[in-house]
Amino acid sequence: MPCARCSSPATEYFSDQGDPLCRVCYFAAQTQAQDDRAIASLASEAGMTPAQFRAAGGSAKLTEPESPTKTILSGSGVIAFGLALAAFEWFVLDRLHIILIGAILLVGVGMLGKGLMARRGA
Repeated sequence: MPCARCSSPATEYFSDQGDPLCRVCYFAAQTQAQDDRAIASLASEAGMTPAQFRAAGGSAKLTEPESPTKTILSGSGVIAFGLALAAFEWFVLDRLHIILIGAILLVGVGMLGKGLMARRGA
């Protein structure tokens, strides 16, 4: 029996209504059902119906996006922390953990770059 949705000859699964489905269509239906349940749950938490929630653009409208300025300042703060930790280790402890300091500075530079690109609009 061919798939009820895409006419594929390989049917291994059945829909909730008993129609034969191929693997791709079956998992697509399962994913859609999970998405519908998640939207219903988020909409009830937001005090909306699922239709209102979808019209509002989903969860993207429920939270404010992080501002580029906040990301730039956070990245600068992480870089300053990394440099302060490096100075403390170098002058007080007489040793330097290059990998730890490098990882902290890399995260800070990444955050700073992300904020600058967001501010530029790229």
